[in-house]
Amino acid sequence: MRALWGIWLSWMGVGCVKSPAPSSGAPPPTNPEPPDRPVPRQVEHEWMSLSEWRARHRAQLADPERSHARLVFLGDSITQGWAASAAYRAHFGRYRPLNLGVGGDQTQHVLWRLEDGALAGVHAELVVILIGVNNLSNGHSPAETVRGIQAVVREVERALPSTQLLLLSILPAGETADAPLRRRIVETNRALRVLGSERLRVLDVGGVFLDADERIPVELMGDFLHPSAAGYERLSEAVAPELARRLDAVPAP
Repeated sequence: MRALWGIWLSWMGVGCVKSPAPSSGAPPPTNPEPPDRPVPRQVEHEWMSLSEWRARHRAQLADPERSHARLVFLGDSITQGWAASAAYRAHFGRYRPLNLGVGGDQTQHVLWRLEDGALAGVHAELVVILIGVNNLSNGHSPAETVRGIQAVVREVERALPSTQLLLLSILPAGETADAPLRRRIVETNRALRVLGSERLRVLDVGGVFLDADERIPVELMGDFLHPSAAGYERLSEAVAPELARRLDAVPAP
């Protein structure tokens, strides 16, 4: 299994472990974990064991550059993979970004990492949050997923009271517009639009992954979930102007 994932990652041009693409079929059984309360990962996966999950979290806590980061990315495998892309370095490297993405995470797992100090010692001016697709593919409803995302936003605001937040809507998944997972994502994103505030901007850039028929080209997402190198370039180009507007206006310390 690990070998297969290594081949897939090599083809995608991204050098980090990612969670397998969730099924775009019928909703999975109800998720017993509350999406809006801190819960550590409970399930061993072939692509990431619990010890590997905790080790990645500890490595992020020990990152010697975290106190210098002007920009933080918080999320799951899409965020983790973003850091390994050339587009990430080209568009965001000047902001000394701290990447807190962990493959397979759901909102409750991000909340646990936040409670365990994920943002301790961080003085960033902006946090980008991209989370929720794994909730939808593991039994949480759109309403539950929104509650989980709201809880993540509140915890980041509590931990970093002077920091601005950029919440990215969940990226499209499933090859076609009628894929069940895609429909759940659309419903979730519709509810996320109203969460904006003085500190929080909600930005939906998912359209950059869709063609005229709202299909996801395989060149942009090989598994119709994780962006390829070309997909990350499009994602970065879509997000970069908002980051520049917020960060380039303030001289770096």
